[in-house]
Amino acid sequence: MMKKLLTLLTSLILSISANAQTANDVLDRDFRLMMSWLEGEFDNSEQFYFEDEMKVADDLRKSRIHITFKKIDLPSIGEHVYYLEQYTDNNPEVVGRQRLFSFSTDYENSNIRMEALVFKDASLVQGAQFEPYKLNGITRDSMRILGDNCNAVWHRSAGEFIGYIDPEKCAIESRRGGKLNVSGHFVLSKDSYWTYESGRREDGTYSFGNETPDYLKLNKARFFTCWMGVQNDEMDSGWNFTSNQSIHDQGGEIWMTKTGSNPEKMAIRLRNVQWPYGRGQDSLVIYALKEGQDAAVSYAWGEYNAALAGINLRWLQAGCTLNQ
Repeated sequence: MMKKLLTLLTSLILSISANAQTANDVLDRDFRLMMSWLEGEFDNSEQFYFEDEMKVADDLRKSRIHITFKKIDLPSIGEHVYYLEQYTDNNPEVVGRQRLFSFSTDYENSNIRMEALVFKDASLVQGAQFEPYKLNGITRDSMRILGDNCNAVWHRSAGEFIGYIDPEKCAIESRRGGKLNVSGHFVLSKDSYWTYESGRREDGTYSFGNETPDYLKLNKARFFTCWMGVQNDEMDSGWNFTSNQSIHDQGGEIWMTKTGSNPEKMAIRLRNVQWPYGRGQDSLVIYALKEGQDAAVSYAWGEYNAALAGINLRWLQAGCTLNQ
């Protein structure tokens, strides 16, 4: 009898251990998938464009935002560390936010945790996504750490990862004095990253954001290599020409100057357009632009998520191929 009980007990322990291992394996796989989706560049050009088209009130419109997540080898911070750099108005020089994020798996609670670390002097590391050596020597002691209560907790939900910072737990010191309860809402998919944050003062008013999430909606950028030519009768070849130019499909642009006695700046823009209303068909669009003109001179479109884009206006020609 005792032998049977020991056998049953052993089987039960092994079963529990196997189930726990299986749950950890699932979380590990989800973690790897989330990290692969996170790295890259994201831009809200579609949201920015269509809010203007839909005449959204000025005080509710989003700025044009571009975010880069770059995986960094920084063991002094953690095993899975990403550098974030965010710029505004389609201008990489107008940097509005820089952070380090350290990601880890929480097996006990079956979720993924994101720790945010703030630079004490972010100007020293601007551009670190291209020059990671700028982060050499960074340690936890050289960063402002918000604390475990301000970690974002992520979980997988169908084809997305959902992250949340609990404002009832996350309280930080405001630069203007007093405390702020910080809330964060995040949604990451294979092709997009949505984010919303708010800071509530002790009197219930908001330093930034508000009680109801109004997401910044960024799409993941795909990168293309392009050539471009502008007709110029003053050139022996008849053209100003450039090649091997990098551009992304979330409103990225390439500018060049038609040289000579009447110099003129021209550009192409690439957008993977997603219509939020109506019956317009999603498509990859390439635009021809002239400096000083808000509207495009012309444009051509093809299949959404296409790997090729081109335009030929006789006086301007361009072609772009998706990087593999």
